[in-house]
Amino acid sequence: MKKCDEIGRRKDEVNQHILNLKRQQAETRSRYQRYVSVMNNARKLSQKKDVKALEELSLRQVGIFMSKWNKSEVFRCNYEKSMVQSLQIRQLYWDGRIRNLDKEEEQQLLLNC
Repeated sequence: MKKCDEIGRRKDEVNQHILNLKRQQAETRSRYQRYVSVMNNARKLSQKKDVKALEELSLRQVGIFMSKWNKSEVFRCNYEKSMVQSLQIRQLYWDGRIRNLDKEEEQQLLLNC
């Protein structure tokens, strides 16, 4: 009985984990589809040279982003983590300035001494 109960509990945990992964996948797919849609709209507007509509699209997207930024600390943390990784790959500081690697290496050597 105990083994059956334990197996049942583990099965429930695994099923819950699978459901969470499927939910995360659906959310990611949804965000990607929204991104593709916005980029396609922007491309079409730029091809038509409709500057006013492109500006409106831009302002609407900035408004959506700022709304999420102001409402959710989780959103801010996730965004900052992803941006820091992206900036590090491109060898930029958090504010977008180009890193001076020689100077940083020199500072690291001084700190290690």
